[in-house]
Amino acid sequence: MTRLLISLVAFAVAASNAARTADAKGPNIVFILANDLGCGDLGCFGAKDIKTPNIDSLARDGIKFTGFYVHQRCSPSRLSFMTGCYAHRVGTTKVIYPRDRIGIHPDEITTPELLKKAGYTCGIVGKWHMGDWEPFHPLNHGFDYFKGAWHVKSEDAKPGSDPDAGEEGGAFVENRKVLKESYTKSGATEHEEVDGALKFIETNKDRPFLLYYASRGTHSRWRPSKEFQGTSKRGVYGDAVQELDFEVGRVLKKLDDLGLSKNTLVIFGSDNGAPESSTGPSNGPLRGGKWTNFEGGIRTPCLMRWPNRITAGSTCDAISGIWDLLPTFCELAEIETPSDRVLDGASLVPMMLQTKNAKPPHDDVIMANSTIRQGDWKLYLKDQKPGGKSGNTSDSERKPAAAGSLFNLKTDLGETKNVAAENPEIVKRLRARAEVFEKELAAHSRTIGRLADLK
Repeated sequence: MTRLLISLVAFAVAASNAARTADAKGPNIVFILANDLGCGDLGCFGAKDIKTPNIDSLARDGIKFTGFYVHQRCSPSRLSFMTGCYAHRVGTTKVIYPRDRIGIHPDEITTPELLKKAGYTCGIVGKWHMGDWEPFHPLNHGFDYFKGAWHVKSEDAKPGSDPDAGEEGGAFVENRKVLKESYTKSGATEHEEVDGALKFIETNKDRPFLLYYASRGTHSRWRPSKEFQGTSKRGVYGDAVQELDFEVGRVLKKLDDLGLSKNTLVIFGSDNGAPESSTGPSNGPLRGGKWTNFEGGIRTPCLMRWPNRITAGSTCDAISGIWDLLPTFCELAEIETPSDRVLDGASLVPMMLQTKNAKPPHDDVIMANSTIRQGDWKLYLKDQKPGGKSGNTSDSERKPAAAGSLFNLKTDLGETKNVAAENPEIVKRLRARAEVFEKELAAHSRTIGRLADLK
């Protein structure tokens, strides 16, 4: 009798999964976005002093993108993920703080809003950073579930809230329910957020879902949990990276336990490069870091795993970016991208699945009025200062890269030798392409949401 009961339960679970698979037009999607993590911080990108077995498993079992771009700071990269556009096109390239009273515009058509058309349920845990006033709340922009920090409880800052808060402060919330009156970034808080992620997966295991896990653990003010302190060979930062890896492992295990791994695309990335530091964060062989448009600030790790669809252990060197995820997800879910606005992204599905004769999605990547990379060549359109606006740099002896500097990234990944004088035709070609882009951007850009205009 017991064996019969077990068999019936197993059959019911299999039937449920089969029905869900038949109805779904695309895989479940888990997008894990680390905070301030560099290309030198993961074992699969060459780190020897930090252990990241769970993250590395995504490279082992999937594909590693080595030419993946983001913006040089957090809010713009997140806007790009949500809109499929360079942040310049959707209104701001600055970090969005509550005091700014701006955020993602209600008229933007977002990644989760599009996926909901295909029957997806969408959840976010962790860092939002696209406006902390009610019109910009994640639940107003396509997400069905949110667990993380919220700095302003309503459009009118109530007593006790801090509209000028930065990375910390505000309340810890689940959807709009206050769980704790104050939020402090730490490994323990990260565990609580991932608890929400696991609950979201469990609740939605029988229907397609998007989980956006936006970790804060590797952002400055590193506070790894006690059990991770002293576990790495790269100080407290390395400990925080290893705790992030542990949390990634929790998510992967939940997918395994529920039998969802085979039908789930898992993507791991970072919102910008690691901040420049003589100890701790590392961008590996790339020059510069967060707050700069050197490669170390805008080129970050990207890994994708989808069992039986993505070839294990594969690599893609093509230029790609976080703005490509919206059209990628739309292709997987068999829904159209918005046709009433310009998008900068292109689907990465052919690259991801290594389709025969697949063409790279982009010829270039352009940071407006700043840099352009085309093929192996990178041209600076304005002076580039080591350390960026923050002024922080582990390489204070290096001179800024002057406007007009040209680098061959194939032979000089560290952007050390200006070869503009030897290649005037390449400089001319890249300048012309950048000028065309700037004109198009001016003609087809949109505004950021402003609280004063939305009341």
